Amino acid sequence: MVFKVSQLSAQTRIKRNRLLSSDGHVKVVGGQEVKTGDVIAETDSHHKHILLNVRNALQANHSEDIEQYIHRKELEWIEKGDLIAEKGGLFRRVLRSPAKGKIISISNGKILIEVQNPTINLFSGFDGQVVEIFPDRGAAIETSGALLQCVWGNNQIDSGTLILPQSDLEKTFDPTCLDMNMQGSIIAAGNISTIEAINSIDHLNPSGLIVGSISARLYSIIRSQHYPIVLLEGFGHIPLNRIAAAILQDNQNQHVCINAQYSNRDISTRPEIVIPSDEEISGQEVSLPVEFMPGQKVRIHNMSIESNIGTIDKLYTDKVKFNNGIFADAASVFLDSYNTVNCPLSNLEILVS
Repeated sequence: MVFKVSQLSAQTRIKRNRLLSSDGHVKVVGGQEVKTGDVIAETDSHHKHILLNVRNALQANHSEDIEQYIHRKELEWIEKGDLIAEKGGLFRRVLRSPAKGKIISISNGKILIEVQNPTINLFSGFDGQVVEIFPDRGAAIETSGALLQCVWGNNQIDSGTLILPQSDLEKTFDPTCLDMNMQGSIIAAGNISTIEAINSIDHLNPSGLIVGSISARLYSIIRSQHYPIVLLEGFGHIPLNRIAAAILQDNQNQHVCINAQYSNRDISTRPEIVIPSDEEISGQEVSLPVEFMPGQKVRIHNMSIESNIGTIDKLYTDKVKFNNGIFADAASVFLDSYNTVNCPLSNLEILVS
């Protein structure tokens, strides 16, 4: 059983397969150097058609003149949700457009709408080299450097110079630490709890924002930002773990790539930070564990303890009874604070360095 695995590595080999969900055009070649925001593949813009049966939708009788209920004309552009047809009476019925498009024809109570699907771009995600091409679908990108996998991202992508306005990432972020010299940079902070802090960062037009944790009431605000935002710990007031904090502190003023893509377990994607390095790493990518074992570094979730980072001391063969009366598979974890605590395995996340 594995609850979750995250990689927080100061130096490692990083390889990612970037694939379109459907066939398209690959725009790179093997051996090519790419940047974070480079489009490496794209799908064609294509059209699909939707046929609407107005008579059925309005539940009109065959004897009725259906054309009298239609409010649109051929070759008219419509938005999703626009009113197309309406029948009054005791039980009013309406037909609205299911998508944005163009009305191609109206005939015998049937409306044909042409919908254009936009081009989908596939980005590199970090600075690296194309090491493999997947015809019509994408490419594999590889680099060496630091890797920080995150728990949440707002699905934006960019790169820039890493700035830590406060060197102590355990503190709540103080926006008075910002200055105009940080414009266009990637800002790193431990915890953000106010909208004033977000507004102060916005004024600097940052290339990205790396946060340990952030107040849940700011979710809708950070979700809609045009620059990438990633959370290393999650929503709430969660201290940034010392491993991630040390990597960020050691890489101040370095070039950082943020791919704040949504997490998707089905295709093994999650938001992550890559800090490319000129130092070459031999061998393959780090192999991720498939089960809990003694000696593993872990992060502890959903428990009130003084430190959320520790090392598995031993795994219990029998289920352990906790204070809430629940029996669960568990491990004894040696904390960085030199205490030992029993934790349900479901509360543990393996950290790979």
